[in-house]
Amino acid sequence: MVGCGIDGGVTAPMKQDAAAALRELKLSLVALFGPEVELRLFGSVARGDDRDYSDIDVLVLLPGHVDHALEERVFDAAYDLELRHGVVFGVVVYERAFWDSELAAGMFLHRSIAREGLTL
Repeated sequence: MVGCGIDGGVTAPMKQDAAAALRELKLSLVALFGPEVELRLFGSVARGDDRDYSDIDVLVLLPGHVDHALEERVFDAAYDLELRHGVVFGVVVYERAFWDSELAAGMFLHRSIAREGLTL
């Protein structure tokens, strides 16, 4: 087990394949959408209570409007890495402006990620 350490931040311990997949996912999404992309790890991997077959829950925040086609580009990038690293991502994609809104702040998912999420 190793820390994710994508940007030198403090992270929960995780398996090397998961850490490598997350690093590559961030690099891939930054290449596609620019440096404003933000990823937050949440769920069992972020809490450190994941099991061998747990998925890796990741919130992806994108600048600008997010539509179905943009979501598909994120999912495609994640899928390629799932195959390469033998992991499963649970990817959630939102527009950054919406995520920062009062409406989003009322969502259970938002509160959960605010509590346990780790910025990558």
